[in-house]
Amino acid sequence: MLNKRYILFIIGILLSIGLSAQRNITEAADRDFDDQKYAIAVDKYKKAYSKAKDRNLKNQIRFQMAECYRLMNNSKRAEPTYKSLVRTKYYKDEPLVLLHYGNMLKMNQKYDEAIPQFEAYINLRPDDPRGSDGLKSCQMQKEWVENPTNHQISSIKGVNSREMDYAPAYASDNYNALIFTSNREGSTGKKEDEWTGQSFTDLYYTRRDVKMEWSTPSLIDTEGKINTETNEGNATMNSTFTALYFTRCGNAKNEVSGCHIYKAKKMGRNYGDPEIVPLGGDSTSAIGQPTLSDDQLIIVFAADFPQGYGGRDLWYAKRKSKSAEFGMAKNMGPHVNTAEDEYFPFLRSDTVLYFASNGHIGMGGLDIFKSTKRDDNWGIPVNLGFPMNSYADDYGIIFNPEAEEEGFFSTNRKMVDDQRSKGADDIWHFVVPPLEFTLAGVVKDDRTLQFIEGAVITMVGSDGSSIVAKTNSIGR
Repeated sequence: MLNKRYILFIIGILLSIGLSAQRNITEAADRDFDDQKYAIAVDKYKKAYSKAKDRNLKNQIRFQMAECYRLMNNSKRAEPTYKSLVRTKYYKDEPLVLLHYGNMLKMNQKYDEAIPQFEAYINLRPDDPRGSDGLKSCQMQKEWVENPTNHQISSIKGVNSREMDYAPAYASDNYNALIFTSNREGSTGKKEDEWTGQSFTDLYYTRRDVKMEWSTPSLIDTEGKINTETNEGNATMNSTFTALYFTRCGNAKNEVSGCHIYKAKKMGRNYGDPEIVPLGGDSTSAIGQPTLSDDQLIIVFAADFPQGYGGRDLWYAKRKSKSAEFGMAKNMGPHVNTAEDEYFPFLRSDTVLYFASNGHIGMGGLDIFKSTKRDDNWGIPVNLGFPMNSYADDYGIIFNPEAEEEGFFSTNRKMVDDQRSKGADDIWHFVVPPLEFTLAGVVKDDRTLQFIEGAVITMVGSDGSSIVAKTNSIGR
């Protein structure tokens, strides 16, 4: 009897130790998740899941794993993880399983499979517009593809790598040079970002020569003032190309590190010491992706300030002069921002805002939208349609001020028409070619109906341009 009690006592201790260990791993994973260290958290959740016995607890842990994959932008792994939770009917406890599963299916081009997930979510959460928006996105996708815009998209030979290359910005006043973000081999930071599990990013530079060929990209500075051991990226230059504004994110071990916008003066081929641009928030805030107005008095950026509408919102701040600090940041408002994320703003002519969002009705992950300012208010965003948007993430658009509709953008789709991407995220060129059409007619005398030779014909366009021509011997 004594031996039996002893054995039961030991078993009880072992069970207690096992439960305690599993609980400790889960709590550690939760802390990493709250600190946005998703690449670290997901590995800990896997360990906790393997030790968990209770079915409901296993579902809770698996949901957190799915969330990590989603926030790491890994739809391929997120989709089956959410699917397993649908099978176990965990959506009864957490309806977001259906919403996020539908979005992952959409990003993986499984629109027909996504529709019932959004419909089921609408039944459980009829007041959440994200369900109906997701459903409408699936329905609109076919219409966008069947009615493409006139944009022509082409890859940039010699610029993209097998890694991530994105967020281009013009780097010279003749618009033949680019600054962009990349985590390619040769970048300064050698460690992995605990959020994404990817290598740290740096800013790179490339120039197009007279033969229209791009140079091999190189680090933006040779003195190490801009690129450091952490993340730098998402840059823009002011309209006079005398200052660089860029994003820097800390990634100190065992610390919650945020992102902030920095400014560095251009000094020949190099840059001065970067200085932080005060825009509010604290050391843990995620602030970045700046764009400036032509007069440099307004800055628009993405941030996770708590007063926003969702995850990342777009904000703006004003200043009285180029040398002054920006004032208090203000939200861009509910027409622009949603309950999800808005990123990568670009101001064009100060009255048109382009940005990426996964909250407005779109084709896949991030889509590019356009909002026009009227009477000091930003209008309802318009989706740029296909082929500028796709099932994947499309973002980081810029326009050449000297062209009508020409510029660059970023995407992580695998193919564009018959062109294959180089790596994970690539930079692509786009242009809307001018419309070419032919007008033909004859000039006759309205009484004799004879052809009139030498009649002067003037055609005036809506932009004020005009063409003058004379008829030939048969009135043409």
